[in-house]
Amino acid sequence: MFEGFVEKRLAGLVRDLQRLVRIPSVKSKPSPGAPFGFESRRCLNEMLLIAAELGFTARSIDGYCGEVIYGEGTRSLGVLTHLDVVPAEDGWRCPPFAGEIVDGRMVGRGTADDKGPAIASLYALAVLRDAGFQPKKEIRLIFGTDEETGSGDMAYYREHCPLPDMSFSPDALFPVVNAEKGITHLRLRKARTSSTLRSFRSGVRPNVVPDTASCEIVCGRAVLARVLEALPHPYTHELAEKNGILRAAVYGRSAHGSSPELGANAAIALAKALKEATDDPAAADLWALARCFDAPHDGARLNIPFRDEPSGALTANLGLLGFDGQVITGDVDIRYPVTYTYEDVASGMISVLQPMGFTLEPLSRTAPLYVPEDNELVSTLLAVFKEKTGRAERPLAIGGGTYARHIQNAVAFGALLPEQENVTHQKDEYTELSHLAFLTDILALAMLRLTERP
Repeated sequence: MFEGFVEKRLAGLVRDLQRLVRIPSVKSKPSPGAPFGFESRRCLNEMLLIAAELGFTARSIDGYCGEVIYGEGTRSLGVLTHLDVVPAEDGWRCPPFAGEIVDGRMVGRGTADDKGPAIASLYALAVLRDAGFQPKKEIRLIFGTDEETGSGDMAYYREHCPLPDMSFSPDALFPVVNAEKGITHLRLRKARTSSTLRSFRSGVRPNVVPDTASCEIVCGRAVLARVLEALPHPYTHELAEKNGILRAAVYGRSAHGSSPELGANAAIALAKALKEATDDPAAADLWALARCFDAPHDGARLNIPFRDEPSGALTANLGLLGFDGQVITGDVDIRYPVTYTYEDVASGMISVLQPMGFTLEPLSRTAPLYVPEDNELVSTLLAVFKEKTGRAERPLAIGGGTYARHIQNAVAFGALLPEQENVTHQKDEYTELSHLAFLTDILALAMLRLTERP
């Protein structure tokens, strides 16, 4: 509908997305005015500057998030995106914070999740203005900076700002996501010493499948080498020896913690290899824990095989696994169906892990989201998707969490089509420039349809 307007703006959109991608907005130590760290605040400032350059009035909400408001009305529409990103692990083919364009794709951390959709939402608003559209509701773009690590930004926004009457977040899938599983991050610990296993390290966050795991151990090199060489595709490994200590590393494939089946968990692979190659008690405990999170990742080995009709099956991801010579620690991500509770998850896990000697400490808890299909917001967005693509489809349920669950009457709308490759949280994350144009157009259409009436 707005293709001509989008085409005129596309070069600027790409340039401005590169400006955002070049800022490594990973959460770090807070400082005055920067509650989630210097780089996150710098990225927020850059987005607000871009908005001002496009002629919009933009403001920071005390460094927690930013806001651009367009139009007036007694009711309001919120469009929720985020500028923070997960860390970029080693092994990228392109620099993760450069925004290089290769074969029609921009490669970089945040291009898909969620800086690309954020800049597309801003340019969609510019396109609406270019087309002369005057909304009958207030349109409020909200740019967060803590979506990846707890959404403390949205908690602050709820306390200090009036909430939109309805909202959508382009941070998941088309056509519409109306069900988001509950999410809890837990820390599992067990005291254990070892005379042979010196250390075990893997992972960066509970909600990321670890693609690297390493250990230092005193054991027979030939046996360990044979076990590592038997690892299936796509795992690879390295093995070195210094002063009688073997250092082994296993490399798998990262993925978002909500879809552990898309990754290859290096922590699980190395823990299993150590158990097969040694009689070390710490190695046995590492594997006993890791095995609970091995495929099919449905929680059955943790006594939480939950499933329901609106949202499907539970998923369990082992995001970090470590041993420091004294304590085994595992940080895990559990995504549970919308008709279950955190208490259901905790009691089931305790029944399995407590007899194994592990304690369970909750790190974070986020309740599920479910908005019925006949809700006006859901039905309108489904109609927008059909108007743009010609496809009549049903809403989806996901294990991922978006800002939608933190704001009243909200769902996720985009940013990926179901058939597109999901590179969220992975090496060489990218977005296709053609998809940025599509996304800008459909977001503009969604804003129009949701605000053309008071």
